[in-house]
Amino acid sequence: MNLKKLLTKRNVVFLILFLVLFILFHTRKCYVLDGYGDMHDFPNAQLSELENTDSVLNIGQVGILFFKKNRLSFFVFSKQDFKTLTIKKITIHDDKKVKELEYGIVYDTDTKNPNQEKFISCEYGGKTVEGYYKFVHSDFLGKDKHCWINFYKLFRWRHGFLGDRFPITMTVDYNLDDREYTQELKFVVTCEKDYPSNLFSLFFGG
Repeated sequence: MNLKKLLTKRNVVFLILFLVLFILFHTRKCYVLDGYGDMHDFPNAQLSELENTDSVLNIGQVGILFFKKNRLSFFVFSKQDFKTLTIKKITIHDDKKVKELEYGIVYDTDTKNPNQEKFISCEYGGKTVEGYYKFVHSDFLGKDKHCWINFYKLFRWRHGFLGDRFPITMTVDYNLDDREYTQELKFVVTCEKDYPSNLFSLFFGG
């Protein structure tokens, strides 16, 4: 084997090693929604919508290492019981840019799991309302389809700097059984460090 071929192979090995290390340790960005949470974090302004409707919905963002997409979970409070939640469409308004995501995914909410469904009372503006709280959070490796959003792809060009904070509006068209609803949600999005920073935090704290 001549020296030229040896150097060529060595360069290829170094290049591959460099690319692997770059992929593993290059700081990636993620976009985090502020203003979502579980049922007990529903703002009074949203609960007050129950004056004109019998259901409110909120969104949870599930971050997953190595993935630029985020799987969504859903929190629903309804005055009437329901067995299924269908997410038909989510529309994202970022300034003047609009992105529509069609889903048509049906979730079974009849889980018999007290952590995922219960009858509760909520208070807002001095009023009390009773209804059914259900939390939809499918397993990542489960057979069911999930609602995913690639926030990185949506926001990386317009809000590409770490620490950027900007408002968005998300409109969710959904069904509880055969009842149709539309929910408007407002969030503040923050551009943060993703992998490997969150991996280091997971193992070493901080």
